[in-house]
Amino acid sequence: MGLTWKGHEFLDAAENASAWQQAKDFVQEQGSNVPFTVLQKMMMAYIKREAGLS
Repeated sequence: MGLTWKGHEFLDAAENASAWQQAKDFVQEQGSNVPFTVLQKMMMAYIKREAGLS
């Protein structure tokens, strides 16, 4: 079994060091009970803001 499409999107977003750091900080603040989909959406939103797309 390979990596899902969502897994690939997550890894692409995690390549952005700022987005990845923000995600790690968020998980620490929440006590590590954060669903994968929330992390993925959060990182994608951060990257879009950095790029001026939102």
